[in-house]
This record gives sequence, structure tokens and C-alpha cells, in this order.
Amino acid sequence: MFRSRMLWSVFAAVISGLLTSLGFPRSLSLHSAFAWLMPIALVPLLLAIERLPTTYQSPARAHSTTLRQVTPFTRGLEAFVLFWIYGATVIAIAFHWVTVPAILFGEIPPAVSNVLFCLYCVLAGLYFPLLFFPLVWNASRCSKRNASPFPTWTLVFTTTAIEILMPRFFHWTYGNLMHGSLPVAQWAAWIGSSGLSVFVFASNIVLSRAFADPVRNPGRVGIALVSTLSTWLVIFAVGHQRLKQLRVEQNQARQTNIGFVQPNFRFPYLPNTKRYPELEKDATLQSLPSLLSLSDELIASQKDSEKLDLLVWPESTTPFDFAWSDADQEVVRKKIKAWNIPLLVQAAEFDKAELDTLGMRKATMYSISFLMRPDGSRSPSFKKWVPMPFGESVPLEDKFPWLGDLVRDNVNNVSKVGRGQSVDALAYSPSDAVAPLICFDAISSDLTRAQATQGNATIYVNQANFLWMWKSNAGFEFLQLGRFRAIENGRSFILAANTGPSAAFTPTGELVGEALPLMTRGALRAKLPVLEKRTIYSDWGDSPLLAGAGLGALVQLIWARRGTRNTGR
Repeated sequence: MFRSRMLWSVFAAVISGLLTSLGFPRSLSLHSAFAWLMPIALVPLLLAIERLPTTYQSPARAHSTTLRQVTPFTRGLEAFVLFWIYGATVIAIAFHWVTVPAILFGEIPPAVSNVLFCLYCVLAGLYFPLLFFPLVWNASRCSKRNASPFPTWTLVFTTTAIEILMPRFFHWTYGNLMHGSLPVAQWAAWIGSSGLSVFVFASNIVLSRAFADPVRNPGRVGIALVSTLSTWLVIFAVGHQRLKQLRVEQNQARQTNIGFVQPNFRFPYLPNTKRYPELEKDATLQSLPSLLSLSDELIASQKDSEKLDLLVWPESTTPFDFAWSDADQEVVRKKIKAWNIPLLVQAAEFDKAELDTLGMRKATMYSISFLMRPDGSRSPSFKKWVPMPFGESVPLEDKFPWLGDLVRDNVNNVSKVGRGQSVDALAYSPSDAVAPLICFDAISSDLTRAQATQGNATIYVNQANFLWMWKSNAGFEFLQLGRFRAIENGRSFILAANTGPSAAFTPTGELVGEALPLMTRGALRAKLPVLEKRTIYSDWGDSPLLAGAGLGALVQLIWARRGTRNTGR
């Protein structure tokens, strides 16, 4: 009986993992019915944890569930393991694309890459029992049948705080998984994507607690269902109203006209086309003349009334030595002067002292963005904040430098990218300034908030190169994170990617014009509204949620000392 119950619990954890992973984007679609799985995705797992055995009961009793002694440690450990299994399932399905850069650029054999990914799933799955530690603690405390469970609101807020504060490689939150409903996503302007996590966690916990004991509380299931459905209907209605209001404001706002290209480059030194020979057919070999030709085509197609205010080139599309090649820069400067349009370009530069002593392989490199203007001037450089894990940095190497050397000595093409600190936007006109976001920077809500409030950004541009991930879901996941950055801070957003997808969004997260799909060559222009007022989230960030979590943690500490059962949950 014990074995059968545990098998069903593991099955419930896997089902919840599958439902959660369905919320991750797999295409350019900005609307997804799978978003509405999030308020119930955790219910099978949480229900299994609610029904874990409590104190020992005689097998002679009909409702006995176990023949072994139950302790706080054993019950808490079972909850911990179930969250671990759930987390490993989510990562295995949602992030399998990380094997692509390992094979393409790390030149690791596919079999080895998949073995390493399985190991990664096991290790990274530990994030989830840590994230849901309040629920694990609650399960441990309730090993005694007369224990008093923590109030739902404290579990919701403390879990949300851990989600905000815990470091992670990919900054997806449970709130981000509601990207498929644009009216619901509008709430991010008030409470951020983590604020939406509050609603997601609350729905799942309320429903699982109601279904855990329907016999003793026959009316509770109905109340939970009605209250949860009503809450989400209100969330949807309020978000829809904000969307309508903001559309009017956007139509009345001044606009900026941005052009961006998608050259679809592969590189002479990367990736490993021996394992993926079709890349040579899907992509064009990188060259500055090809990039300039595509830009010429875009500019030649413009009308006088639609002159571009800014042209954007994606990450890694200029030659590797562009930042220190006077000849290449001179060619581009002449073009910019002829176009009479400023250009936002991404390039690489090295710490010169380290370059002389350590060589190019181990010297610190900086990924930078800067403006080249028609008058020949150049803006200060913006340095990338968030290097790509395992591609541009090695986790924990700041504290253990030998770890970075170990990885770079055994895995090809892992660079050492330094971290930037500036949040200043780059002025491309008297009234507008662009906040560059280089690849992984777009996942950082802290950076984008600072750029809007301290850096005076009027528009975000994410310059990316998803050839690393080739034909995978990675680009679509980044695109949805970018939409949330737009909504959170009330700024238009552009994703300009070397191999796609490339698209432009209004401050409400709505697509402007069309998008360029993966592995295609082309160029787009977008007339975007400029809203200069700040959102509530821009001003306050996650501090209200953290304050609520602090109060919730205090209540939990007090609650843990209580000896009497509190029937209100």
C-alpha cells in the first residue's frame, strides 16, 4: 500500500511538471490557452503532498494509510523529493534546448550532451524544493494530525519572495507563464511578473487544500472553485480595461521609427557544422558587406514621411574585431553619414591588460553596445550585465576562478565575459534614448527597471544571437520575457536577433506589424509609441511583495509555536 501511494505521488509530481512546462512558449504565437493551465498546474503535486501520511494509525482502522511511523523529517523529506521530481520534469521538457549550444558550439558529442543534460536536470531540479520550502516546511509540521497548517496567504507570499530572491540561470517566474493572456499580463505594470506569481500560487494552494479532504468539508470544493474562477475573471477584466485605456494613450503619444535587420548569419569559426550540415543551407556566412547590403535595402524602401530615427544591428553580426578595426568602422561611418541615421551596434572588446598577460582565450571580454552617429561621433559603451551561463561565464567562477579555467580547458568556445554596471540609456535623438539589452540582459527585471527610472530610457532594444540555440524554443522564451519587460516599465520593446525571431512590441506587449521567424533573412521597421510616464512597478519594484513576505514569515514563525489546531486555512 505504501509503495502504491508513493507511485501515485510521483505520478502526480510528473503530471504537474508536464502541465507547467506546457506554459513555456514554443512558437511566435502571443496567445496561448496553455497559460490558463498555470492556476491549476501544481494541484496534482500539492494534493499528493497534502495527502502524505500523518501520524501512525492502527492497520485495523479502515482509513489507515500507512504501517510505518511518520515523523516531521520523513514527511518533509517526501515533500522535498516530490518537488524535486516535479522540478526535474519541468527542466527536462522546457529547457532541453540547452543541449543545442553544447553540441553546436561546445562541440560535445550528442550522447555526452544528453547525459550531461540529465545530470543538469537532477541538479537544477533542486531549485524547486528550495523555492517551495515554505510548503515543504508546512508538510513537515503537519506530520501530526492535530498540527495547525500555515495560513495560505503566508505560503503564497513567502514562496513568491524566494522566487524573487533566489539566483537562477533562467529568470522565468510562474507569473511569466501567464504570457499567453495579454489582459492578465497587463497586471505586470502594477505588480511585476512576480506579482502574477502570487495569483498563480494562491490558486493552486487553495484548490489543492479544498480537494485534499472533501469528505469533512463537502462545501469547500465548490467555494474554492467559485472563488478561484471569480478572482481570475476579475483579473482578466481589470487587465482588459487597462489594455483599452492604454491603447488610446499609445495612439495619442509621439512615435519613434526604428528599423532592424535579421541577417541570419553563421560564422566561419562557429558553429560545428559537421554535426549540423544543414546550417550551411539555412544561414548566410557572416560578412560586413552582406550586413550593409541588407541595411541598404531597408533604408531604400523607406518613404520620406517614414524616415528611420534609429537602425539596429543584432548581436554578433559585426566582425569579431569590429571594435578595434579602424578600417571596418570607417566603412560603416561613411554609410551612416550617407543614410543620415544613427546605428546601434553590438561588438566585443577586451580588458587590454589581461589580453597582454593571459591571451585572448582567458582574458576578460566585454560585450558592448554603442551608437554610431551621422556626425561621426560615438556614444559611450553599454556593457552587458548578464553573461550567458556556460557560454560566456561559468557559474560560481567569481568565487572559484579555477572552476572557470577547468570548464574552458575542456569545453570549446566558452568565453569569459565581464559584467557591466551602467544603466544609462543612449540618446539617439534630442527626445529619445535607447536602453540596450544584450541577449540575456532581457531576462533581468532589475536592469530594465533601473534603465527606465535612472537611465531615462524611452525604448528597449534587445540585441541577440540565437544561432547558439538554432531551431529551438530559446528565442521564443526570450521574446516573451521581453514582452514582460515592456509591460512592467511601460516602454516599447524590440527584439533584434541574428537568426530570429525578431519583433517589436508596444508598451502593452502587443506586436507591431509582423515578426521575422527563425532562420530567415530580412529586415523590419516599426513605428513605436513613446510613453514617458512611469508605471507603479517601475517606481516600487518587488518591495511590496517582499514586505508582505516578511510579514508572512513572521506569522509562520509564530504559527509554528502554536500547539492547537487552527481549522481555518
